[in-house]
Amino acid sequence: MSARLGSEAVLGYNTTGIGAAGSATYTVADNARDVTFNASRGEADVSTRGTQGWRAKIPTLREGELTVDLIWNPGDPFFDAVQDSNLNGTVLGMAILDGPIATGNGFEADMVCLGFEWGQQLEEGQLVNATLSVTQSDNPPRFVTNGAGAP
Repeated sequence: MSARLGSEAVLGYNTTGIGAAGSATYTVADNARDVTFNASRGEADVSTRGTQGWRAKIPTLREGELTVDLIWNPGDPFFDAVQDSNLNGTVLGMAILDGPIATGNGFEADMVCLGFEWGQQLEEGQLVNATLSVTQSDNPPRFVTNGAGAP
């Protein structure tokens, strides 16, 4: 696989959640600019005298966080869905992919918007920096290959 540009990536969303693997229908979030997904794990210190002076750690809970910059545009379906998620706790099914929804590889999860930062810089368009986090769901987050549901 050759290198890919960020502009080739796709952010898909829906307001019904990810559902069973391959069952979600996503809409492309055309209003998204910069997108960053971070998957991380907590850690537990299990160091003992037997680790010979080395700190030993094991992974604990996983965490998934998505940050998205989008143009301030009330009436845009993705903008409205993210704003509603922040104001009302509405769950969004999110697909963060390296290419088209039908063939891309990436991550999908039910998420909720926990941060909605509105910037009004003098010489820039008004932007929202939204932070979405994995939330409680009957369908656990998953990495996907060769597509995440239907376009």
